Amino acid sequence: MPNYKLYMKKFYIFLIFGFSIVQQVSGQEIKYPILGDSTIIEFGDFYKNLGKIFPADYKPTSIYLPNYKEGLSLNENDIFLIENILNNQYPDSTKFNSNKRHWKKYWRQYLGYQSLTGEKMIFIHLEKFNQKTTDLTYQYWKNCVTIVNEEWNKHNTDDFLINLGAEKIYRYGNYNK
Repeated sequence: MPNYKLYMKKFYIFLIFGFSIVQQVSGQEIKYPILGDSTIIEFGDFYKNLGKIFPADYKPTSIYLPNYKEGLSLNENDIFLIENILNNQYPDSTKFNSNKRHWKKYWRQYLGYQSLTGEKMIFIHLEKFNQKTTDLTYQYWKNCVTIVNEEWNKHNTDDFLINLGAEKIYRYGNYNK
């Protein structure tokens, strides 16, 4: 006689295991909330607000990017790697780890470029808006890489350079020091 209790136990274990795998995979998904715009993203595993990926032809004029040669396009794998580096190597890890829920509220801006030495570099700007964003604020955020004096607004903004090949993160102002 078949042991139905054993079969049912195995079935439930398999079902729970399968569900947990599907849940993990689906959580690691980048979504595109604006139809036809692949530069605006949502990445629920890492943050609750929006991210902006600037195209390779975007020419930053308001910020200095060390050893800038040319812009680079970023793909989903790059964004996964950037967010993992940010989570695992945040320069002030005690501050970051104690405030992980707080950091999920930050909007992201990603700008990729190739350096004069051939390295794949990423400028990432994190910003938390204290009020609900207006259309004007959103349009500016969507179209311009922003940087804010961190000493003036250190609780609501952070800027980093990430060397994607070396998987290293630097505070924006400390990269060449």
